[in-house]
Amino acid sequence: MFRNHPAIVMELVAIDLFDQFHANSTIFDPSTIRLYTRSMLRALAKLKKEAIIYGDLKMENIMVKDHATGNIRIIDFGLSVMMTKPSE
Repeated sequence: MFRNHPAIVMELVAIDLFDQFHANSTIFDPSTIRLYTRSMLRALAKLKKEAIIYGDLKMENIMVKDHATGNIRIIDFGLSVMMTKPSE
């Protein structure tokens, strides 16, 4: 609540992976690719643990929080669904 009104607080992340890739004008080196891949797999594993199926994975929906550490945020959960059974 902010001044008796509901408020949504979000984290500001400046660039998505698509723009990061095009801003460099070079191909990512293998260590950078491993860094981002590891971060994406960790994020997707967390979604699986929370029983969320993410339906729109693309470079534009992966925000880069910290390029040096590969810290990312996955955004746009509009096509996501909750699993109702573990077997789904």
